Amino acid sequence: MKHVLLAYIAIVLIGCTSSQHSNDKNIPGLTTKQLADNQYILRYETRHGSKRSALEQSMLQAANITIDTGYDWFLVAEQAVDVERSKPTNKPRFEQRAHCGLLTCTSQTSPALHESTLLERTIIIQLTIILGKGIKPSEKAHDAYTLIEQANNS
Repeated sequence: MKHVLLAYIAIVLIGCTSSQHSNDKNIPGLTTKQLADNQYILRYETRHGSKRSALEQSMLQAANITIDTGYDWFLVAEQAVDVERSKPTNKPRFEQRAHCGLLTCTSQTSPALHESTLLERTIIIQLTIILGKGIKPSEKAHDAYTLIEQANNS
């Protein structure tokens, strides 16, 4: 019985560590597509923050891809920044309130008093990057190690 319990605990611990490791690379809203050995398209969608912060996050991910694939720098061949706005949904929203006495609790569901009239927005950043090794070909190329170091220090 002890061996079965120890085996179960070991499996759970291994599962926890491997799931945490795999989630480190999964950035919500980020998709990448490899076009060639040294060329990628990154697409990052977010509903939070500003265009600037979304672009900074995209550049940081480009730096991570650069280093992970064994390169030193990347050049942004194409860049697109879009903001899509959508109307709020007209779905009714409800709120639930609980009233508790000494012995029992009752709950009441009612329509929410305030509907959101704000437009929802999605920021979409798309970068086509070319990766390289050694000396940067121009000032437009970004050193991946420097970008990551700057992000860690801020």
